[in-house]
Amino acid sequence: MARDQALRLAVYKINEVVGSLRAPSKIALETTGRVTEVGSLEEVLDIVKRTQGTEPVINWGNIHARDAGGLKSQRDFENVLVKVRASLGSKWLEQAY
Repeated sequence: MARDQALRLAVYKINEVVGSLRAPSKIALETTGRVTEVGSLEEVLDIVKRTQGTEPVINWGNIHARDAGGLKSQRDFENVLVKVRASLGSKWLEQAY
């Protein structure tokens, strides 16, 4: 399945599941470490923006693995947070744990 098709399907199914929930809930979407799977930071942020009741889980180890050891300096970690802030705004970062 093409990556863009997989993203569209994920968005559709997540919205379907969230819409069927009977109690207010959040669905957390985690970044993955495998480049062959949907789950890069950018993809997770895109899915979160296109779905209701979701939020990202920033798995630093998976981001590091996916980028072949790309998180080495403080600046590398800051760049991840800059991407999240640019995509979701500062409010999410202030509430993240």
